[in-house]
Amino acid sequence: MDHELQLWRRYIASAILLCPLFLYILWEALVTLWWRPRRIRKIFEGQGIPCLPYHFYHGNLPEFVAINQDARRRMLNHVTISHDIAPLIIPQYYQWSKIFGELLYTLSLSFVL
Repeated sequence: MDHELQLWRRYIASAILLCPLFLYILWEALVTLWWRPRRIRKIFEGQGIPCLPYHFYHGNLPEFVAINQDARRRMLNHVTISHDIAPLIIPQYYQWSKIFGELLYTLSLSFVL
């Protein structure tokens, strides 16, 4: 019986020691996956910059994958030779430039410089 009591005390002590670590990891995940993207979106929209839709956990990835798959289909069906390869190579920027216009190039250059 004494051995079982010691085991339970160890389990409880381990749980008490690991609880702050678990709470810290949970807090960081919440900040990274939910709070920070919402804050950035609010800042951009406050400046008049439209934002792409954001989904919890996977962000804009489904939209990004759909745009790239559509570009691959067009590339395979593309029989005419053209020098306009931007829509095939970087389709997301090509589509976003149609949506956001000159603002996309201004933001892209500010991140590069």
